[in-house]
Amino acid sequence: MSALGVATAADSRRELCGLLDPIHPDVFFAEYWEVKPLFIKGGLEKLNRLTPGGFGITHFREAVCKAEMNQVRGFRLWAQRLKERNVYIRSEQIDSMIASGLGDGPIVFAGVTRSGHP
Repeated sequence: MSALGVATAADSRRELCGLLDPIHPDVFFAEYWEVKPLFIKGGLEKLNRLTPGGFGITHFREAVCKAEMNQVRGFRLWAQRLKERNVYIRSEQIDSMIASGLGDGPIVFAGVTRSGHP
């Protein structure tokens, strides 16, 4: 941090390295950024650095609604029950999917975007 308490470029680089670890930021930007998804293992400490206090279903709903409302190019929301095909849904279907899936095992929700770059 600078003397004024402002994050410096070095601080930002260290934070990015910590979040992406074990992937080097250069590899992340060259191979994954706006190209393909990447799963990075990590505990709650990584998540809490990104979203202090956690990221719950309310935060997820808000993010999905915002993406739909802003018509984010390439955004799709899908739900999938264990060993079933995924289905594309809209944000207003999240609660009914959760309610219908409680007895049938976990449901995975994912928001997918595809780069708009040619």
